[in-house]
Amino acid sequence: MKKISLLLITALSCSAFAGGEGSGADDGGQGVVCAVFTNRQPDHFTVETLDLYEARSLYGPFWAFPKPQWDYDIAPGKRKLAYRLLDRKIEFVSSLLKQSHTFVRMAENASNLRPVEIEFPGELLPTQDSGRLNTKLRSGCEIVQLAVRSRTSNIIRLDMDYARVLLPIDLAAIFLHEALHEYFDEKKSNLVVRQAVMYVLASREFQMRNRDVFVELVETKRAVDPRRFR
Repeated sequence: MKKISLLLITALSCSAFAGGEGSGADDGGQGVVCAVFTNRQPDHFTVETLDLYEARSLYGPFWAFPKPQWDYDIAPGKRKLAYRLLDRKIEFVSSLLKQSHTFVRMAENASNLRPVEIEFPGELLPTQDSGRLNTKLRSGCEIVQLAVRSRTSNIIRLDMDYARVLLPIDLAAIFLHEALHEYFDEKKSNLVVRQAVMYVLASREFQMRNRDVFVELVETKRAVDPRRFR
């Protein structure tokens, strides 16, 4: 927990940039770690995927999130919740597109990905393909590498310390993010992937309001102006 202790002591604020060129060899998922203060002192930290942090910052809390569980490792029950959520959400998306659509088939492959916790995060080489964020990081937050997936494997390697604090919906977001990388061909920024993940995991009300924007995103394989989502 050394890096977590360092975060809580320094509570550094990160720049609103997540990188430039992609790594090319692997696909990865980044996250946002934030220090939480009590009486002006760093008390604990929260971890969530960059996809969901950005979505909540832009469009509000349209998910219901339980309080994070401490030292809750990725047990079978947590994975099962993530897979169940994905199945339910992808079923709705498939009703907007043809069942045989490549996007749907790749999204369904998210349930075939398997997480493996990595004790030494140095093994997770940074993947700097996020591009510019569309929101500012709060004070005390920084961007971290949560996961890396080799394009030739269904194994996702997760940073152990961060993974144990992730909620099932964030785990689902990592699976979906990694599964959809191959569908979108943007190299310098994975904003289009983040927008797709955000839409699939959003509330039904949000999805219904923005269905035409989502279909356009899928068909063009390009990110849309974030202001078009409402």
